[in-house]
Amino acid sequence: MPLPDFTPVPIAELREFYAKYRGNQEVVRVILELQHVRNVLHRVEGYRAVVQKVWHQEVGGQLVALENMRVLLLDERWREGIVGEVER
Repeated sequence: MPLPDFTPVPIAELREFYAKYRGNQEVVRVILELQHVRNVLHRVEGYRAVVQKVWHQEVGGQLVALENMRVLLLDERWREGIVGEVER
């Protein structure tokens, strides 16, 4: 079942939720899980960049699948409101 349209929660708002609902362990767990997934995506982008660099050195050019992955991961960083950490 697809998700309904919604406005993503930027990192600043997520921090506010954490401070506001600190006493509610269920809410805190969801906030921490969301941040964990975001951190994993950031690490995946680092691995993708390494693979792209090696591909470029060994073969030349860009691998289309890696470029598509880069765009998807970058879009997620934009959705979460972290635009200063990535190049668009």
